[in-house]
Amino acid sequence: MENKTDDLSVALQQMQTNLKKVSEEHTERTWLQTGKNNLNEKLSSVKTLLELSKEIIDFLVSYTSAQIGTVYVFEDDALHLQHSYGINGKITSSFRMGEGLVGQAAVGKSLNILHQLPENYFKIESSLGKEKPDIIAILPAVFNNQTMAVIELGKFGDFSPMQYNLLKEISEPIAISINAVVAKKNLENLVSQLKSKEKELNNQISAINRSSATIEFDLNGIILSVNEIFLNLLGYTENEIVGKHHSLFVEKSHAASKEYRQFWDNLRKGEFQQEEFKRIHKNGESVWFLGSYNPILDESGKPIKILKIATNVTLAKKQQVEIDAITTAIYKSNLIIEFDLNGIILKVNDNFLDIMGYKESEIIGKHHSIFVEKGYETSIEYTEFWNNLKKGMYQMGEFKRISKSGETVWIKGNYNPIFDEQGNTYKILKFSTDVTLVTKQAYNLALQAEELQTQQEELKQMNEELEQMNEELEEQAQNLKQQQEELQMSNEELEEQTQSLEEQTKSLEEKNKEVEASKYDIEQKTKQLEISSKYKSEFLANMSHELRTPLNSLLILSKDLSENRNKNLDEDQVESAEIIYKSGHDLLILINEVLDLSKIEAGKMSVNVERVSLRNFTDELLRNFKHQAEQKGLKLTSKLNAALPESIRTDLQRLNQILKNLLSNAIKFTENGSVNLSIDRYTQSKVIISVTDTGIGIQEDKQIDIFEAFQQADGGTSRKYGGTGLGLSISRELANLLGAEIKLSSKLNEGSTFSIIIPLEIHPEQESLRTNTLEEEVLYKPHSNIHQDENDTKYLNYPSIQDDRDTITKDDKVVLIVEDDLKFASVLLKQANKKGFKCLAAATGEDSLLLATKYKPQAIILDMELPGINGHKVLLELKTNPSIRHIPVHIISANERSLEPIKEGAIEYLMKPVNKNDLEEAFNRIENFISRKMKNLLIIEDNENARKAMRKLIGNGDVKCLEAGTGKDALALYQENKIDCIILDIGLPDMTGFDLIYKLEGLKDQDIPPIIIYTGKELTKEENNELQKYAESIIIKGVKSEERLLDETALFLHRTISNLPESKQMIINNLYDKEAVFHSKKILLVDDDMRNVFALSKILKERGMEIIKAENGKNALEMLDKHADIDMVLMDIMMPEMDGYEAIKRIRLQIKHKNLPVIALTAKAMNDDKQKCIEAGANDYIAKPVDVERLLSLMRVWLGK
Repeated sequence: MENKTDDLSVALQQMQTNLKKVSEEHTERTWLQTGKNNLNEKLSSVKTLLELSKEIIDFLVSYTSAQIGTVYVFEDDALHLQHSYGINGKITSSFRMGEGLVGQAAVGKSLNILHQLPENYFKIESSLGKEKPDIIAILPAVFNNQTMAVIELGKFGDFSPMQYNLLKEISEPIAISINAVVAKKNLENLVSQLKSKEKELNNQISAINRSSATIEFDLNGIILSVNEIFLNLLGYTENEIVGKHHSLFVEKSHAASKEYRQFWDNLRKGEFQQEEFKRIHKNGESVWFLGSYNPILDESGKPIKILKIATNVTLAKKQQVEIDAITTAIYKSNLIIEFDLNGIILKVNDNFLDIMGYKESEIIGKHHSIFVEKGYETSIEYTEFWNNLKKGMYQMGEFKRISKSGETVWIKGNYNPIFDEQGNTYKILKFSTDVTLVTKQAYNLALQAEELQTQQEELKQMNEELEQMNEELEEQAQNLKQQQEELQMSNEELEEQTQSLEEQTKSLEEKNKEVEASKYDIEQKTKQLEISSKYKSEFLANMSHELRTPLNSLLILSKDLSENRNKNLDEDQVESAEIIYKSGHDLLILINEVLDLSKIEAGKMSVNVERVSLRNFTDELLRNFKHQAEQKGLKLTSKLNAALPESIRTDLQRLNQILKNLLSNAIKFTENGSVNLSIDRYTQSKVIISVTDTGIGIQEDKQIDIFEAFQQADGGTSRKYGGTGLGLSISRELANLLGAEIKLSSKLNEGSTFSIIIPLEIHPEQESLRTNTLEEEVLYKPHSNIHQDENDTKYLNYPSIQDDRDTITKDDKVVLIVEDDLKFASVLLKQANKKGFKCLAAATGEDSLLLATKYKPQAIILDMELPGINGHKVLLELKTNPSIRHIPVHIISANERSLEPIKEGAIEYLMKPVNKNDLEEAFNRIENFISRKMKNLLIIEDNENARKAMRKLIGNGDVKCLEAGTGKDALALYQENKIDCIILDIGLPDMTGFDLIYKLEGLKDQDIPPIIIYTGKELTKEENNELQKYAESIIIKGVKSEERLLDETALFLHRTISNLPESKQMIINNLYDKEAVFHSKKILLVDDDMRNVFALSKILKERGMEIIKAENGKNALEMLDKHADIDMVLMDIMMPEMDGYEAIKRIRLQIKHKNLPVIALTAKAMNDDKQKCIEAGANDYIAKPVDVERLLSLMRVWLGK
């Protein structure tokens, strides 16, 4: 019984607990529901965000017993404070998403509770005091996964579980209400904007109707409505055209045309049409409209009708037609040409081209100075002429101009400055007429008038003289009459004397005949001497030709064989070829000595006087003979007197020839001892240069004979020592030519001293004029693509910004900005200045190359789209110029990013637009690159010897070589170091080169550095194409592969070539083929000697040239007609049927060959041969036997023009 009572008691307690729990849950649900209902009631009655926020925070503070609260609503990408409760101090007005606890709660989208707040946290204040809250609840209001607001509540004590549940359940209703209010607000703003737009549109339509002709059509061209302006312009009433087709206003032929149908098809497609339209008035007259046909679209974007808006331009059209007619008449009757303010030709009409003989493409972009006489373009008068035009001053008169053919053309006309709207001159328009014929006639008339006046003055003078003579004759007649009487008296005496005189006359006549006979004999001997001299000259020239022609082939072919390029000759054969070449060369020296002697004797040897440094002259001579003296064990010394002048004025070439002969003889005839070269004062106006040896000496009775041609001290020495015996004879004659003399002092078996006594200044009458058509200085002057003076950095034809060039010092860090957008260039300049850089600015590629060459900046920022030459060409010029190719180039361009500039040597490529952070990082990279003096090169090669060879080839103190034998090691080194360039062999033991590249790409966020593939593997087409995507260069191991590897690494590591060892500089410089100008050139070789043709053809073909052969001048002309694309002619002079002179003259008579380069080849060696060739029309001349290097050098010059 007791147990049952206990069970009942337990059951009752359990039931009581359950009832209490149910009651509490009911109370909680009721409290929750009541709170939600009350909140919803408040939310549903408000209209603005501010009201809504106030209701929310007031309710929650009251219902949860909180003391403080805030509401932040999400608008315009941030949370903005809308309302606060119980807060007196200043609080943050807004938070970005993720910023602070409020921003973090918005991102997290869940209730956040904060306990144990810090002492400096916001205080809850009352009139009695202030204290920090115990707890903070941060509630995000979320709807459709979007945070609409964040509510923050603070209180003393803790929130109850029931209050926590309330906060969680009201999040979405609050968010929905806020979303609705925001949407309503946005809708109201949109409606307001639409009303404003509608009002604006109505005003615009009203304005159009008041000022323009308007008409509406349906899509088939039927007129729907029209305004009064349109009706008035075409003479119709509204009833006459509404409902009619648009074709009512066009010509019948046009209405039936395909063009008209296409016009309406385009409108029906919704295409806008705007231009000038010709329409027909009701009375049949033409009316011109300028306007547009505007398709009106429905809500789905489909056309529903066409609205035309137009203005009447009939009067303007008529005026334009008249202006065009006048302009056409002016252009047809005048010579017209336009220039910019710098004199650059912009436009030209056909009349001007016909008169001057040019094509339009030949002069557009050229300067006006091509029409004026050479030298006039640099005159003060010509400069002033253009300065006046730039100032807007009108110029009128007769002007002398030069046509393309070189003829003088007289033009009468005006140079008219053209002004822009601000009154500034911006171009020059010249109207003129050809008055050449009139000017020539006026000039001839003036000459005739001058001659006539001269004749009249002479006649007048003659008349005066005749009158005087008449008076004298009359007086003489009187005297004669008187004398006649006296003569008559003395006739008898005279008759006697006459008989005596006749006898004397006969004797004189006999003597005169004897004198005449002697004179005739002298004249005949003189003529015979002249003929003999001519025959001698002809003989020398012809013998020179006959000797040099076969010698030419012998030297060229033996030299080619001795080089053994094809490696198909053994050592004996190579030695034989070298002996043949040396023998031929010795024979050439002999021929030249004979000819030199003949020229001197004939008085045809001229001198070229220049300043000669005695010290430099002596040093050069000793260098030339040092090796020869050392081979014989002789001591070679020099001595210069301290009192000597620094230099003398003489012919260096002739003096050199004399001293070389004396030194050569001294060494040749000296077996032991020494040879000394000394220079001393001889007199106040002369110096003495002596060559003293301890050789065999010369007998006293032979010391005069040795200066005669073909004479030596002893016939026996000819066999022992060799030589022609001409050297001293030539030296003596050359000394005479220089106003000097040679003296000899010698003792047999003791030695000799040869001295030349030479004046300090050569006499002016001995100087000769140089008549070279193409001076050596011009022939070998280095070519440059940049025409302006590199020092003239003010030459900027294109506008640029103000930069720092005037304040740059040698210690400054300089960056060159190449950008034609002046605003962006200014941004770059300011950013660079902030980073401590001085800046140079260029707006064109041409100017950038000038500035880079002069200043050699530490870095270049380059745009790819530039006026003039574009960025690609600038980059190519930079990277092929050894002096500036090391400068890092950073591309910033609007063009799509491309690997090509990187492969060409650029360090990075940024695409526009770029923001401030991008520029900041770019300049950081520039600064970092400049500051790092050591560059890291990663060599990935499994062969240790190959790695060692590469390290030795590339290393120079400025490059640190990191080595890896496997792909795994390479990846580790790449991750541990900043790598600037990679050399990769694709055959690795643990992975392929392709796999390694793919892994490298995935390792870092930044671009991988330049990769050079250096492999001995023959690549398939697919492998090559795949590697091209990633590698900047692919080098297959083989001939010149090491040289290419050195060059490519120098390019991508931005190494300064001049800082490399000389041997490595030479390797890189040799890579750039100076003979590229020869490739694929077609050369016409004209020579009747097939040996020469064969020899020269072989040499030229080896350099990539195509050879066309002709055996005489006539055949050459036929070949030129047959092959219009010939690039150069090599023309022999002495040939049968038609010689070279005649052939060259006929070539120059053909306009199409006027500029064809012609180089004359001749074995004649007389002094005037070159002048004859140039006068015939040759561009240049070279004597046989041909010096191949000299010929190739000439060909480079003329093929490069």
